[in-house]
Amino acid sequence: MKNNFLKYGKMSLAFFAFFLFLLFPFEAFAKNSIQISPLTYNFEIKAGESSKAKITITNSSGHNFDYICQVEDFYGTNEQGAPIFSKNQAKNNNSGLADWLNIPNNENEGIIAPGGKKIITANIIIPKNANPGGYYAAVFVGQNIENNKSPFSISSRVGTLILVSVPGNGSKAEAIKKAEIGNFSFPKIIWSNYKLVLNYGKFPKIEKRKIDFKALIKNTGMVHYDANAAVGVKSIFGNEDRVDLGTHTILPGSNRSYNGEWNKKYPFGYYKLTLIVANQEQILASEKTSILVIPLPLIIGIFIILFLLISFIRTRLNPKKHTS
Repeated sequence: MKNNFLKYGKMSLAFFAFFLFLLFPFEAFAKNSIQISPLTYNFEIKAGESSKAKITITNSSGHNFDYICQVEDFYGTNEQGAPIFSKNQAKNNNSGLADWLNIPNNENEGIIAPGGKKIITANIIIPKNANPGGYYAAVFVGQNIENNKSPFSISSRVGTLILVSVPGNGSKAEAIKKAEIGNFSFPKIIWSNYKLVLNYGKFPKIEKRKIDFKALIKNTGMVHYDANAAVGVKSIFGNEDRVDLGTHTILPGSNRSYNGEWNKKYPFGYYKLTLIVANQEQILASEKTSILVIPLPLIIGIFIILFLLISFIRTRLNPKKHTS
């Protein structure tokens, strides 16, 4: 019994020591924190032309930061807008911006003093034979660690996204911007705009029920764009509300989720809904549908009041019948 206790005690101490070994390196990396700005660049560059992206690296730690830059293509985003870095998609998507982007050798790596800043220049040169469409890459800045298979500490790597649209000959990039609405969801029938919340040990309270609109928008065009989605909610009396679902950047072939809340105080009846997806130049997609709001507690209350009122009137009109 005593031997088993010592055995498990030693195992626990070993595990605790291993945990500390893992913990302290991460704390050291946290102290070597860096910031990069801007987070995104958006360019429209014609084939055969060039542009520059100035990126600022700030060392906010109390130690020297030995940095190195790396450029990677990315080929889309998930529904929340996070970039997807996948070499397997290169064959089926527009790619190559990483090959067209270079950072001077004297800026590609170096040491930034504590509290210091470093500005690097990413030169973007589009080949003359580049096809129209969207091209995307990220400039990553990470800690330069010697004697490591990877030049980066993944936990400390930050980056700037560079979005480039290449227009076709004699046409603007807007001409190849398209979208489709993959899904537009909301409660089709709303029985009550309020709900009773029961909290243990507290008095029940009535809260306003959220009426959420959700949409999934897909970029079916050739270039990225910033798209706003909004829902027009029109009653049978002609009054109209606008529910803004937000503005997001959507890359070609990617889906982007949009969300918004209708804050109508006392909705009642039949409403026509119009979802419109648009950028600054044009409407990209739209969809029409409807929603029915029936405040059930109010309806029940009205029926109860009518029932009591009718019973009272009948009693007054026929007093003998009800007293016999």
